Amino acid sequence: MILPAALTAIGDYAFHTCGSLTKIELPAALTSIGRGAFGCCSSLESIHLPSKLHALDEAAFFACTSLVDVRFPDGLAIIGAAAFGECPLADLALPAALTIIGHRAFDGCTRLVELNIPATITFIGHSAFRGCTSLAKVCVPANLATEIVPVGEDAFTGCPSLSPEAYEAIRTL
Repeated sequence: MILPAALTAIGDYAFHTCGSLTKIELPAALTSIGRGAFGCCSSLESIHLPSKLHALDEAAFFACTSLVDVRFPDGLAIIGAAAFGECPLADLALPAALTIIGHRAFDGCTRLVELNIPATITFIGHSAFRGCTSLAKVCVPANLATEIVPVGEDAFTGCPSLSPEAYEAIRTL
């Protein structure tokens, strides 16, 4: 599906439960994706978010059970609550400008193996990576070792593949 080039916003639940949607080309002018806009699109496999997008709303891609590829724009600052919860993401390159990872943002992403937390992060919500059962490595930038970054309760609960060292690095944020 190709959306109009002049489109700047996709409303709440606009494509929610569109089971036959496998691919969508988002216009460069897009600045807003509403709550649950693509939630439960069970056939959506890939999404490339446009450069003007600075925040993803709550549950924007929640339970897209075929979504394995997400490309974030460099300027994306906020990933909302449950934005990618229950998606089978295996490779996740968080944008350098990211400041907020919302509650349950990647909850249940069971194929996620490695996570690089950007140096710009200021908040990780509760249960943000809960249930990421394959998550084995979390890279925390050196500058965050001297900062106090709020990490929500149970942010990494249910991640049995995480080493004790990785879990300790996260706990001390």
